[in-house]
Amino acid sequence: MKPKICIVSPYIPPDFAGAGRRSYNQACYLAEQGYEITVLTTTKVNAKKKKLDINTVNIPFFYKSKGFLSKIMRIIHLPVLLFNIYKIIKSKKIDIVHCIPSQPWFCLLSILAAKLNKSKVVTETTLYGSDDPITIRNSRLGYIKYKLINLSNKIISISPLLHEACKKTTIDKSKLAIIGNSVDTIKFQKVDSEEKINLNKKLGLSINKKVLLYLGIIRPRKGIEQLIHMFNSLTKQEDNICLVLAGPLKKDKENILYSKKLKQIIEGYNLESKIIFTGEINNASEYLKASDIFLFASKREGFGTVIIEAMSSSLPVVTYDIPKITEYIIENKKDGVIVENETEMINYVKKLLRNPNFYNTVSSNARQTILNRFSEDVIMKQYIDTYNNII
Repeated sequence: MKPKICIVSPYIPPDFAGAGRRSYNQACYLAEQGYEITVLTTTKVNAKKKKLDINTVNIPFFYKSKGFLSKIMRIIHLPVLLFNIYKIIKSKKIDIVHCIPSQPWFCLLSILAAKLNKSKVVTETTLYGSDDPITIRNSRLGYIKYKLINLSNKIISISPLLHEACKKTTIDKSKLAIIGNSVDTIKFQKVDSEEKINLNKKLGLSINKKVLLYLGIIRPRKGIEQLIHMFNSLTKQEDNICLVLAGPLKKDKENILYSKKLKQIIEGYNLESKIIFTGEINNASEYLKASDIFLFASKREGFGTVIIEAMSSSLPVVTYDIPKITEYIIENKKDGVIVENETEMINYVKKLLRNPNFYNTVSSNARQTILNRFSEDVIMKQYIDTYNNII
């Protein structure tokens, strides 16, 4: 008999959150495989998903407010939140509670609620420097958070970098595992030249220029400023290109301020006609299919799901090196390119633009790597095996 699974994620679509999007996709996949899936979230979802039981836990306004009084009110309200989560887990007769990610209080309380209900618990570390056990242990109330995470029956890291961080703690090593992120290889796949032209027209992109794409939220840690400086230098050697920066611009204060800074840099370079901000999008697969090269300059990640989405779309990826992450996904110069600096990025973007054989080889190999290692079928089998083992 298949276990009843509750996937816990503070935010799921339509809210913008990488871990939330992955949680939701995972829940949908398992539901399609015949598992009874409950999703526990704070996101208000209007449209109900067939075979998916989405439960929204209402969070009072003071959880999003700052100030001493709001902090006190949150502390007072935590037992109420715990009880509300416990009621859902108990009423659904959940066998396994899977928290993605592990660090938010919503997930930490879900771990405790699961243990009170005698359910098994799987938690995930998803972003180095944010929800890995070392960072959590050193944070405010870190001792309590760390103890709650340690109640898990299995702690999954989505990359070797996070796995190594877990191994440096006192967590029982038998609890630890690595399972990479997955990608829908049907949704993210290569299109023929005619469909690509149609997508370019639909998205308002030039059909006569090679499209370099960054896709993700606009934040300093994503290294977008570096991409703009690189692109400015590249335009002096390659005129027939444009750069698309696809992602939210008004998510929060940091996002807004950084977006403004980037626009000022672009104006200083006089590149307004060649660098396009899309704002928040819900059609990432179309932008990937319409583009020619994917660029990534992030300084800190847990995995980098957008990299495998680009590779699945047969889009050559040129990325800065993130130790124990990029080399886990990419075999350098075979199914993607890992660079150390701006000069290397410029040189390999030029090589991809000017050398069709190199471009086609990287493109084809990228798709094959995803099919072999990161497709939903491959990755979800590892999760299903994990569920069965802890049951």
